[in-house]
Amino acid sequence: NARLRERVAALEAAQLRSGAGSWELGADGRFEWSPSMYDLVGLQPLNEIPSPDLFARSVHPDDQARVHDALAANWAGTPTRNFDYRLRMSDGSLRYLRTNAELRHRADGVPYVAGTTQNVTDLHEALAELRVKNLSIESAINAVAIASLDGRISYVNPALLRLWELESADAIVGRQVSEFWEDQSELAATTRALRSARAWTGEMRARTATGRVLQLQVSASVVL
Repeated sequence: NARLRERVAALEAAQLRSGAGSWELGADGRFEWSPSMYDLVGLQPLNEIPSPDLFARSVHPDDQARVHDALAANWAGTPTRNFDYRLRMSDGSLRYLRTNAELRHRADGVPYVAGTTQNVTDLHEALAELRVKNLSIESAINAVAIASLDGRISYVNPALLRLWELESADAIVGRQVSEFWEDQSELAATTRALRSARAWTGEMRARTATGRVLQLQVSASVVL
């Protein structure tokens, strides 16, 4: 009826806006997907008819076995949750998709796998950029630490361990910053500056694990 058609059209429009699509693969071979799936896999609606083989050909070769196993698990009754894999687009670029799928049964008893798929390329690109930044911090020659505003240390890089003459991060993570500074009045002044200005640069004296006192140039900033 007209009301149902309106709801379907609204759903399809919402999927297009969100970069998501839906699909069904029946045990009888019937394969259907929403119009937004064409855009997700880089196909033209008027030129291509949806088929499992057509979709499988666009899956990255290194992920094809994983996708095949995930679908086999769906047919065996195991749902797929937040399953990410790559497509190789016609221009050679990679696109990351995330699928959730499960086994269902039609009114006539025919089983089918129903799924939703979303473009998560931006997420994976952001994670890749974050990994590069993390590696940069890990390999930096400058000592880097992260602590909460109450002074509890949550992260240190290898350069800080060397500077403080510590064997591993376990010896410092979870402890208070104040334990490692020689002059507590310096630390108190720094903390006040951070709370008001959100950033501070200056010199402080630190005491290493062996008792040596170091004069250090320190830059600190608050990240919310």
